[in-house]
Amino acid sequence: MWVALQSDNPVEISFAQHCLNEAGIWNAVLDDAAQAFSGLAGVQGRRLIVNDPDADAAHTALSEAGVACRAPDDDGVEPLF
Repeated sequence: MWVALQSDNPVEISFAQHCLNEAGIWNAVLDDAAQAFSGLAGVQGRRLIVNDPDADAAHTALSEAGVACRAPDDDGVEPLF
C-alpha cells in the first residue's frame, strides 16, 4: 500500500478521497478511529492509502486537483541531515 496523503485535516482527506473515487482508484482512510479514541487530535493524522500499482495514477489525479501529496517513489522516510 502507498500512503498518498497524511493529514489531520478531515476536509483535506475527504476531498482527496473524493478525487480518487472520481478517478476510479481504490482508496482507504487509516487511523480514523485511532485519532477519535486517543483524544489527541492533530497528533498523528489520518492516512489515505491506495494500492501500489495505482500510485502513479493516484499521484496524477491528486496533483491535478491541487492536493499536495507524496510522490510515488517516496517511502515516507525523511533523511535526518
